[in-house]
Amino acid sequence: MFKELKSILGATKKEINNQKYKVSHNELRYDKSSDLVRNMMIKNFNFAGKRAVVLGGTGGVGLHTVNQLVDCGCEVIVIGRNKCKYDSLFSKYSDNISFYQWDPLKNKDYEFEIKELVKVYGNFEIYINCMGVFTEKDKKNDWGLVNEIDLLDSFNSNFFVHYLIETVVANYYKKNNIKGHIVNVTSITGLHPNYGMTPYGLSKAALIHFTKALALTFAKDGIVVNGIAPGPIATSMGNKKENDSIFNSNSPNMRIALPEEIASTIIFLASDIASNMNGTIIVSDGGETIRGHGV
Repeated sequence: MFKELKSILGATKKEINNQKYKVSHNELRYDKSSDLVRNMMIKNFNFAGKRAVVLGGTGGVGLHTVNQLVDCGCEVIVIGRNKCKYDSLFSKYSDNISFYQWDPLKNKDYEFEIKELVKVYGNFEIYINCMGVFTEKDKKNDWGLVNEIDLLDSFNSNFFVHYLIETVVANYYKKNNIKGHIVNVTSITGLHPNYGMTPYGLSKAALIHFTKALALTFAKDGIVVNGIAPGPIATSMGNKKENDSIFNSNSPNMRIALPEEIASTIIFLASDIASNMNGTIIVSDGGETIRGHGV
């Protein structure tokens, strides 16, 4: 469990340095079994009677988002490629979670797949995109090394597929008079440029613009579209594994985010409490952007 999580979330640099909470920099760790944030969400949010579709729900932030939705009473449909991985993660939630096998990067009949999903599981009111790809190609610091293939790889995974799916989802909401929510996980690299990470940052900037444009287009239909722009997160995509240090000297908060913290903001954006927020991108980066640049 993330050691002394409750204390550290409110700790100051001086308090951490003085080990007031018995946590040194090298002992600041995360553990996927941490339940504090999830327990807070269960207490404050009720999704009973609602159905959510989550793309990218078998790892990282998406996995924590699915767990929190279920704990808050929501029925969840996970879109994924690997049924075995899904079974290993969610067997204990068999009554609350379903799996829809689909690889949207390969099977691009988006309208057909959404219709099939609804046919099998019924209408849904929440769509959450947690799918994103960050590869070694995104770390090229020399502009001359970034080529068209690099750009297309990032845009295909981080933007194009979401533009096409969510356009279908928004029109589905409108046609069926569903006052639905759409939530996108973007990145602070889409708001502020950083050395390297250019293809990734550009694709996330496009997703941020699309989130706002989609919200503007469908707001009159009662459809709410928002996003979250995280900084570094303690996930495998961020090259972190269980019990790794989450200390980050570049962050005013001195650490990177826990995936369950980002998931809890997604839950908020997917809830009716956030219905008057539309086209909003919530930054959750530990203060990184206060400095005026990305990670």
